[in-house]
Amino acid sequence: MSGNFFDGVDTENVSTEYESGGGDFPLIPHGTRVIACIDRIEWGTKKNFKVNVDEDCILLRFDIEQGEYKNLKILKNLFVKSNDQSERSKSLNLLLAIDKNAGGKILQLKRAPDDDDLSKYLIGKSMVIIVGVIKDKETGKERNYLAGVSANKESKSQEKRTETYKNGLREPGQDDDSGLDIPF
Repeated sequence: MSGNFFDGVDTENVSTEYESGGGDFPLIPHGTRVIACIDRIEWGTKKNFKVNVDEDCILLRFDIEQGEYKNLKILKNLFVKSNDQSERSKSLNLLLAIDKNAGGKILQLKRAPDDDDLSKYLIGKSMVIIVGVIKDKETGKERNYLAGVSANKESKSQEKRTETYKNGLREPGQDDDSGLDIPF
């Protein structure tokens, strides 16, 4: 890389206007269930419109893994420290359901997770998310949101098979009547 940070960009004709395009993602129908995984999660501060103040929250982003909506992102802010008890309770319950689907490690901490905990235990874990549609009160534009989560049954059955093999009950690829010597 050369010494000029702006190499490769027309710096002679810089404009005061720029539009990147994009942002016109297809709207996923309300109630659609898709397999997704968390690809970004961290603490941040966002405006909680229910109480009309900025609050600390967990910023969460799911990446849809397959199907017609593959690679679309679904965002959610979890206001787990909100002063509004109803909002806090809903956010904590959603975090616990996400954690349960990811193996339950966050609950075992018995403390507020930090960014490292969130990344270590939740990023890359597949689960079924339920997508909702909400209409922006100001613009009237519809957008998607995370309406809920549930277990990825395919992943759960794989975990059961893996656990069975780990416990020495069967080796992978081995049938139930695999010719093991039985001493009677």
